Amino acid sequence: MAAGRRVGFLLGEIQVPDDFDRMGESEIATLFSGNNDPAA
Repeated sequence: MAAGRRVGFLLGEIQVPDDFDRMGESEIATLFSGNNDPAA
């Protein structure tokens, strides 16, 4: 870690949604299935 780097300086400044790890899940699954049209 670099000297003088402040850990946690953004604490309370941003909010991460509870479903952050699942955002775009269906679109990503569609692209990995070989279909290049996420709307399909």
